[in-house]
Amino acid sequence: MNLSILSKKQLQILDENHLNWKKGEITGVRFMKMLELKKNTFYKIMIEVIFLLH
Repeated sequence: MNLSILSKKQLQILDENHLNWKKGEITGVRFMKMLELKKNTFYKIMIEVIFLLH
């Protein structure tokens, strides 16, 4: 799976809120709803994002 499956809107939401999620300021459930993703897809995307950032 890669980030190319996300729309421009989803990528923008991801960029704007990823750090808030990592800091615990928003929950995973809320972030999933914001991105309109199912749990399995959300966590696959988050693993990829974390891998790309490190």
